[in-house]
Amino acid sequence: MALVSPAHAQTVESSPPPRVIQVAPRATSKGVYTMSTKPVWDIGGLNDSEEDEFDHKNSSVRAVMLASGGLAVIDVNKVRLFDARRIQFAVVGRFGHGPNEFAQIDELCRMRGDTIVVVDQNFRLTVISPRSTIVRQWPTEAHGSLAGSCFDDGTLLLSKRSPGTAAQASRMLSRVDLTGKVVRALGAFPTTLYGTTRVSPVILSRADSSFFIADSKTLEIRRYSKDGLLFSVLKLNEKQETMTGDALRPDIAPRYTPGVPPPAMPKLTQVTVWPYYMSVLHDESGRWWIRDYPRDFMKDPQVWTAIDSAGKLLGRLAIPHGKTPEYVQVSAFTANGVFVKRRDADGAVHFTLYNLSLKPGP
Repeated sequence: MALVSPAHAQTVESSPPPRVIQVAPRATSKGVYTMSTKPVWDIGGLNDSEEDEFDHKNSSVRAVMLASGGLAVIDVNKVRLFDARRIQFAVVGRFGHGPNEFAQIDELCRMRGDTIVVVDQNFRLTVISPRSTIVRQWPTEAHGSLAGSCFDDGTLLLSKRSPGTAAQASRMLSRVDLTGKVVRALGAFPTTLYGTTRVSPVILSRADSSFFIADSKTLEIRRYSKDGLLFSVLKLNEKQETMTGDALRPDIAPRYTPGVPPPAMPKLTQVTVWPYYMSVLHDESGRWWIRDYPRDFMKDPQVWTAIDSAGKLLGRLAIPHGKTPEYVQVSAFTANGVFVKRRDADGAVHFTLYNLSLKPGP
């Protein structure tokens, strides 16, 4: 799964061979990570003023930790900024389609110096300074959406879908500066088809001045420089599983007659491979964190495996599935903890940092 930019092909081919890091099956890890019962800090929940609460009805509310110790939260049509004491000091934006306004913010990332970049459904990219000032907005149609990567040199990784059928779908990657100018066209990478209906996105995550592409249907997690040079491959030694189920035939629709119960949709047996993992994160200490793909999203715990930069299994973290509407969604791992978005028993949104402790295996 290599980037295929023709303009960059010669440089890629002449670069040194990538380092291949072999990893034993994750289930064989003997180490156990445990989350602290008491959080290091917590923001959110119900408040006397509804204006000071996160929008509990919107699943797109997300946050990123700042180098200053603070927090930036995208909250539907505004960006909330918190200082190192976790006290809100600014709210940026409001609903609308004009300058300095937002229509459903979907994506964010942080650059060096705590500059924040967000993308909303006005199809605009907005740059917000650490002083909570909107310094620039520009349309994203030409190069697509934010691909989860803000580099510390002031450039961004953008992703745009290429034309084609679902089975042949791919996305184009471009690195652009904060004015929207293309610094490097990185080429195309494929998406993955599951069965007949579901396309799994390729995961893109920032790691210093590099990014990695992790396709949950393959055993390789490939790490690239910001210029698209492949320099390491994490090779997972796992056994592929298959799953079988009945899938409705989308190409055959039953005829409907008023007053007559509709006939059952024809079915076919669907056999496909089980995804190797659900998501991948990379922390500031260089560890990879890989989440198992659950069999039952409503009952199974979240299970994450930590792997060091040399490919050694460090341990497994199991986060129990809370009672509805409670849940925990991991946003990032730190050197000593895990940063999560969670809901409490009232359904209110919190952003919380927990300590992690490791009991090494024998």
